[in-house]
Amino acid sequence: MAKFNKKNFFLIIKELEKQEKNNENFWLGVGILEYMYNDNYGWIDYYFHHDPKDRNIDFLWNKLTD
Repeated sequence: MAKFNKKNFFLIIKELEKQEKNNENFWLGVGILEYMYNDNYGWIDYYFHHDPKDRNIDFLWNKLTD
């Protein structure tokens, strides 16, 4: 499946974080990203299960694109 470039990936993550903050259903988008990036290790879940101030989007990007 096609993947986003780094800039667009960051934009998608920021949009999901806005949905999360507004108590909207953001887990569907998380699931789609997991599928797109074959995230069998749960890096995206790991990211979203942490407090927003403790999240590191660069770390997430590097784990998904290694």
